[in-house]
Amino acid sequence: VHFGGPVEHGRGFVLHSSDYSSNVSTLEVDDGFGMTATLDILEDIARGAGPLAVVMALGYAGWGPGQLESEIARYGWLTCDATHEIVFATPADVKWEAALRSLGVDAMTLSAAAGRARVFLQRSTRYRGAAARRSLSLIARPSPMFGIGAI
Repeated sequence: VHFGGPVEHGRGFVLHSSDYSSNVSTLEVDDGFGMTATLDILEDIARGAGPLAVVMALGYAGWGPGQLESEIARYGWLTCDATHEIVFATPADVKWEAALRSLGVDAMTLSAAAGRARVFLQRSTRYRGAAARRSLSLIARPSPMFGIGAI
């Protein structure tokens, strides 16, 4: 069971594969995932009639209207596609790295400084005199916002 966030620690949520739908209440997240927060899913799991894949969490993190969208628009979150492999089959202690790898990002290359990379062009002279050539170098500099979240 995962810690879902600081709000309502006594309330449970089950993110699950779409092969299950509660008779009481299941939210279809998309074609591959559902979420059920009623006791019947736990009863169905206990008797072998639940979903094939589950992630259970107690509590949740909440945002005000438009807050999460605003944070994403300001590059406060790095997002990737939710796959069954990452969500259900990857152990929790390596899930973050697996999500980064799905984007082609190595966690060791992330900077402790927050920000989105802004690319500036800098002109440099490689040769002098008649054979002068100019080249452009890309320099990435961090700006103030960057964050990564994972289930």
